[in-house]
Amino acid sequence: MSFSACTLALSSETALLPSPFAPWAGKTILRLAALIPVGASLAKLIWRISSKKSKDKLRCSDSSKLSILVTGFYDWKDLGQPKNILRSRDNPSSRLIVGNACEKTPTIKNGVLPKWLRETCPPDWEFHYHLLPVVWGSSMGLDLTKYNVVFHLGLGVYDGEPKILLEDGAINLRKGEDVISIKGEEIPFPLGDPLGPRFLRDAEMTSNVRSLDGHTIEGFRIKAMKARPENAYLCNETHYRALETLRTCRTMLDESMRKLRGVYFIHIPYAGTLAHSEKKDSSGGRSSYDLLGRAVAMVIRKLSENAVQALWPIQYL
Repeated sequence: MSFSACTLALSSETALLPSPFAPWAGKTILRLAALIPVGASLAKLIWRISSKKSKDKLRCSDSSKLSILVTGFYDWKDLGQPKNILRSRDNPSSRLIVGNACEKTPTIKNGVLPKWLRETCPPDWEFHYHLLPVVWGSSMGLDLTKYNVVFHLGLGVYDGEPKILLEDGAINLRKGEDVISIKGEEIPFPLGDPLGPRFLRDAEMTSNVRSLDGHTIEGFRIKAMKARPENAYLCNETHYRALETLRTCRTMLDESMRKLRGVYFIHIPYAGTLAHSEKKDSSGGRSSYDLLGRAVAMVIRKLSENAVQALWPIQYL
């Protein structure tokens, strides 16, 4: 919340301003006190000021809910003719969000990830979901500054191991062909500033990602991965843009433009060995998508808690 948003407007009796304006506010109270009988009336005025302070603090607290964006990617191969680049059938990053396989994005996201996020995260965290086609530049249409935290999901574990990769930085490089046959190497403009760093990292994001490295969550081993040339496909492009947006937001003088507090890219495996199956897991009767969804939800919660701590001094002090 911006500084001015926590400031009460002038009322008929007085104005309540934050501490930097305390001298001015004190003079206002004295002037008003001169206009009304002393004693009970002045005591009533002071009580009203005190009451408004408490309500103002409560209002600031109530408005501090987190706004979180979670994205996934549509399918990228065997899309038929003509190609249906908005299909969600094989890519677990979209299936976790939408649920059952579908030829186009449903209005209501019934996947296991939204379900687990609702069940495991605080009720005042507001989640938004968006799916991206596997096309170069597809994330450019997202306004990341509207959210406090952004999580991009993508398929990136192909060895069949139950692990989740947290990307630590991104590389200013495009490689590979997208679903409409555009080659990343042939795109004339760079991901970011042509004179900017080849490897883009954020110290705070690195610290947060590294804090989970080596942990096991719901049976999935968490591994932090540094930016690397072999990972220069759309996932990298998407994360590079997010990190660059975060870096830009940190330089803004206007507090309202610094809402974004964290950006992450999570690479996930196929849903266990049951990549295209809705069979139940023999250990607990839960589907493999359900197991993966809960693990990803727990990772999102743990990383989002860092954003709550980052927002605290801005919202409450």
